[in-house]
Order: sequence, then C-alpha cells, then structure tokens
Amino acid sequence: MLIGGFNNADTATADTTFLSGGGLGVIVDSKAVTDAGLSTYGAALFGRNVATNVDAIVRAGVLGMSSQANLSPGPATSHGVVGLAHGLSTTGSGVYGNSVSTVTTSAGVMARSTGGPSVQLVPVASGAPTAGAWTIGALQPDILGNLWYCIENGVPGRWRNLTAPIPPAPPPPPPSPSFHPLTPTRVYDSRSAVPAQGVMSSGGNRLVSVASGRTLDTGAINAPDVVPVGATAIACNVTVDRTQNQGFLAVNPGGNTTVSASTINWFASNQTLANGVIVTISASREVTVIAGGGGATDFIIDVTGYFL
Repeated sequence: MLIGGFNNADTATADTTFLSGGGLGVIVDSKAVTDAGLSTYGAALFGRNVATNVDAIVRAGVLGMSSQANLSPGPATSHGVVGLAHGLSTTGSGVYGNSVSTVTTSAGVMARSTGGPSVQLVPVASGAPTAGAWTIGALQPDILGNLWYCIENGVPGRWRNLTAPIPPAPPPPPPSPSFHPLTPTRVYDSRSAVPAQGVMSSGGNRLVSVASGRTLDTGAINAPDVVPVGATAIACNVTVDRTQNQGFLAVNPGGNTTVSASTINWFASNQTLANGVIVTISASREVTVIAGGGGATDFIIDVTGYFL
C-alpha cells in the first residue's frame, strides 16, 4: 500500500503511520524528497504551466480534493476533507489546525475558494446556543442569519451577536461656555439721552440691547459689539437709581416677560442700589427688564464679562 509521498519510480517517499489504542488513526507527513528532479510530498497537487512547461506543485500534509464535476451524475454534495468528532469527552474537534511556524504568514487553518465561500459555517438553531459547554472564541451562526461569538466560558457560555447593528456613539456634549472678563462697560442707562426711555414703572417691561458699550453722558454707542454674537450670558451690575416707593426689577433673556425671581429690590424712594448678577441673554444679545412691586425707577446695566 502506498500512502503518503510518491515519485516517478512509484515508491513511497513520505512517512505514513498507523497508531491504535486511543491515539491518532493516521498521520501523514509531508516530508520532502527529491527524485529525478521532482520534489515529492505526503500529499501533492501537480499541474503543468503550459507557458513555461514546468510542473507546479502544492505541498500539503493532507490534500483533500472534491471531484464532483468528474462524476456523473455525481452526489448532491462533495467534500475534499470530512472531519468527524465522535469522542465521549467534552472536547474534541472534527478538524484541528495548529501552526507552530515562525513565519508570520502561516496559519493553523487556511481556507481559499474561487467559486464559493472560503469557510461555510452551518447554522443549527435559532439564537445563541442554550446547551453544552462552550469556551471563549467559539463561533456559531443561527438559521436567522445571526453570527454568535462566545465571550465567556460556561454552560452554555455567554454570547454576543456579531451581526446586530452597533448603536451609534452618543454625540459628544457641547463644550461648556467659557467666561471672558471685560473692563466694566455701560451698555444701558435709562437716564441718558439715548435710548431715551426714562423711568420704568411697576407692571412695565422693556427690551434692552446689551451688545454695545455706551458713553456715560449721552448714551451714544462707543464700543460696538463689546458682547459678541454667540454669547449666551453676561456678568453685569444692575443698578436702580432715583427709586419711587418700593419695588423690584427682574432681568430675563430678551423676549421672556415671565417673572420667576427678582434681580434687584428697593424699599423706599430716592435709593441708589446695585447688584452683581449673571444674566442669560437672547441670541440677539438682548434682555427683557420687568418692573414690579408697585414702585418705579431708573436703571443702569454695566457689563463686566460674557460667556461664549
């Protein structure tokens, strides 16, 4: 019986070993031997390159070939190598590949196909395995088209669906606005000639721009866009002057006339009081000032910084 390598003289040139007693059934060694200019192997596939008239040889310890196309009518399926594990132990492999080569391109098992899948995993159930001992690294497809990967040893182990869509990462939080201090700058004074709106009485509200700095005497703009576009809040001093009776002012983002808290309070006539606050502003860099409590007053807004 010639099992293993062969040469032009039809003599075995590679090791063929039969073992019993629970060991390996067959070992085929792809030991190279040179005879008449041709290398022979435990299993080899020979083909002639018609351009160079040179034999091409694929070396393998075991060569599996499926010749279904040469049979008539041929079986429904045909396999080059079939591996079956019928052991009674909890571990065993139908086909086991292990590479100990120091060559970085070597592989324990390598698959290649020119007309079909390189590796075909056969689904056996729906969902991840629910019985049996499994170890990390196992792959198992199911009949629904999912591919399951074992991520934790156990019975039946813990599995992750590799074909499930990965949820998109949440968007990063918007950067926190940073504070930009300013040299104290007046942006509104109801006593000045411009914008000439005068005393505000209880029950009234006023839309005020805080975008540009103004002169202390006339209120004319002398520092355009001291609070830049995009700013979300300002640090400021709100001052009431020449108060009448008692009352309060509430300073809201521009357009918001709902009073939920007071910004500054006065308790008698002819008072001058100031309060340092941080106030949210609208996209148009405006605030709405609301008067309440029964009195009336002039008011001033001096900006000391902004958040952007």
